[in-house]
Amino acid sequence: MTGDHRYAISSVVGDYLKKKSLSTKMIYMPNIIMRDMMDDYDVSMSYEKAWRLREKALKMVRENPEKSYQELPRYLFWLKTMNPGSLAELETTNEDYFKYLFISLEVSIKGWEHCKPVIIVNGTFLRNSFGKTLLNACTKDANESIFPLAFGVADSENNASWI
Repeated sequence: MTGDHRYAISSVVGDYLKKKSLSTKMIYMPNIIMRDMMDDYDVSMSYEKAWRLREKALKMVRENPEKSYQELPRYLFWLKTMNPGSLAELETTNEDYFKYLFISLEVSIKGWEHCKPVIIVNGTFLRNSFGKTLLNACTKDANESIFPLAFGVADSENNASWI
């Protein structure tokens, strides 16, 4: 079945990639998908098809990103229930759209008193369709190791999201 095999059904290949990525805990890039499909099934495909299959497999593994945001209140409830003393706050718009998230575990809050009195704050853009920014605060402990204090997710690095 060499050549550009147009009958490689995306759901079958997507399911194969889902199983493979769950078993190896790696995210497949299109060039690796192309190689694996050739090695395992003697099926050749274009980079574009491999990209579409990758997207389909990621959706199957991660489910729906919108659903993940809807699950945040339940996750934060259990986080605070199972980690008493932890801070976990979620802010949404009037239409229940995600705005900000802040989490600091009790172990981090209590551990702060044994750390150097310097806080390092950083942010990085999350590369997804929602365009959010991951913010984190950390310090160094007595062993010079990085000690996480808190993290959050916000719409951007602006004054309101850091408060």
